[in-house]
Amino acid sequence: MLKVHIEALAWVVIVLNVKELHSIGLEIATEGIVYGKEIELRCSGVQSFVFEFTGTSSKNASIKIGGCSSFNHCYSTKPNFNVTHMEDGGKLIILNYEYEDQGTYTCIDWFDPKQRASVEVAPKSGYTSASEYNIFLFFSVLIVEIFII
Repeated sequence: MLKVHIEALAWVVIVLNVKELHSIGLEIATEGIVYGKEIELRCSGVQSFVFEFTGTSSKNASIKIGGCSSFNHCYSTKPNFNVTHMEDGGKLIILNYEYEDQGTYTCIDWFDPKQRASVEVAPKSGYTSASEYNIFLFFSVLIVEIFII
């Protein structure tokens, strides 16, 4: 009888530890979102997860775009996305950010879908492409040089 009691106590401790450690975070790791460039999103606090995407023009329809299992097996559903496993979660890399990629990205715990974190991905400036941003930088440097001379 004593043996059963000890096993039950150990099981409760394990469950409590899992609950305390379980907190999902999602952040944009790339500074300055620009069309045509690579964007990296990092999901932390979970070992098995799925990424979902809701586009700004998709009328709130979410689609699964990739994920990883706890055995480090990762997949993505689009060639423009790359999903990899990290020590405390994973990352989603949008290889060539385009207008269609603008929207809400959500990292969801594979085993507990109520555990999730979302982030909005959209350019923060008025530049619509990497070339427009580079032209702006060129003229900014040119103006600074004129004032220096």
